[in-house]
Amino acid sequence: MRVQSGQYAGQARISKSGRSLLRWALYHAAIGAARTVAGRARLATLKAKRRGDRFAGFKALVELAAKQLRVIWGVWRSGTPYDPARAGGLRRQVR
Repeated sequence: MRVQSGQYAGQARISKSGRSLLRWALYHAAIGAARTVAGRARLATLKAKRRGDRFAGFKALVELAAKQLRVIWGVWRSGTPYDPARAGGLRRQVR
């Protein structure tokens, strides 16, 4: 694999480590988040950095799920209330 300056040259796949039910729940939560305005924008950004990859949409959703997990973990560990301003646009949309 040819690597340009500043790019990662690791594996081009997503591992299936961890609990499958948790991965499933996080993936579906990311699909729900991607239906919001902010989620669509974040998803488009994540897809754009993988141009040329035929699985870019799937990988971007998984990366969005990982971001949600980091936010949830941080809120749980710190014990502070959720602050959407610190989460980088992961806001709940009012219907």
